[in-house]
Amino acid sequence: MTHPPIPKREKIFPDPNKHTNKKRLQLEIRQVISKLRTILPKDSQKDELVLFLSCVAPVTERDITRLPVSEQCKQESKVACLFSQVSRLVVTYWDYCTSDEVSKARVEKGIGELKEICERGLAPYNISGDMKRGYWLE
Repeated sequence: MTHPPIPKREKIFPDPNKHTNKKRLQLEIRQVISKLRTILPKDSQKDELVLFLSCVAPVTERDITRLPVSEQCKQESKVACLFSQVSRLVVTYWDYCTSDEVSKARVEKGIGELKEICERGLAPYNISGDMKRGYWLE
């Protein structure tokens, strides 16, 4: 009596290094968002920044409606530019988690830029851009 072959189970995490990287990057993003609260002048702005913490974890698809602020800043304000930069980092992280098109280095670069803002504060940065392309910190 022969038994049918047992089908191989798919690996839950086909690339364990990428899974470890995802979790580490997610933790770093959450930490840098928490640190950014210290440089914001108003409590309402700090509360708005906390909303990003709930949307860092990716879902199966890119759902930008989960973000509290758009990726493209339409206000000539340093805080609005900062929030848009956080949105861009979160979306870049989502893309890294859900596809192979975005590299880990690109996410780490975004984290590094926000860490630098944490250290320096918003004062030394200038606003660049226009209404058509959006505004950003430089």
